[in-house]
Amino acid sequence: MNAEVEAAGGIVLDDDGRVALVHRPRYDDWSLPKGKLDPGESFEEAALREVEEETGMRCRLLDELDPVEYRDNKGRQKLVRYWLMAVDQDPGFVPISWDEAFDIIGAKMQEIRAKGLTNEHGYPRAAASFGGGGIPTYYMGTFRAFLAAWGPVDFSFGSGQGVSCTHSE
Repeated sequence: MNAEVEAAGGIVLDDDGRVALVHRPRYDDWSLPKGKLDPGESFEEAALREVEEETGMRCRLLDELDPVEYRDNKGRQKLVRYWLMAVDQDPGFVPISWDEAFDIIGAKMQEIRAKGLTNEHGYPRAAASFGGGGIPTYYMGTFRAFLAAWGPVDFSFGSGQGVSCTHSE
């Protein structure tokens, strides 16, 4: 793939195995920390910089995960490379409870339901990826089954095929 946009980020785990997410008010979503490469910057340098900028945590790279390729919300080909990262310096990892996480997800799902489960082209408005990027599906527990019971959800790899990806930059 000849990507027009190159980005890098990290899956940051703390000592208890919790994953750091960042809230992006511009898109009203939660995402793994990532961002575009600066001119002359390597993917590895960008991943570490973006994670520190977005989370405040200084990390070190562990394993590189499978790259993710998709068209962003502007129609550009985008390549994102992620690394599993360990925290070296944390100014204050603030976890949220499962109840808080489900409240956030539930509110977003209700918002989608209010708009209609599918868009004007018949594609599901909700998309979810499981098992992509090197993340085993068993990490997601019963959440995939919950989403499947809720209504139409695009579970295709990358979950961008036909779905407007609101998580894209």
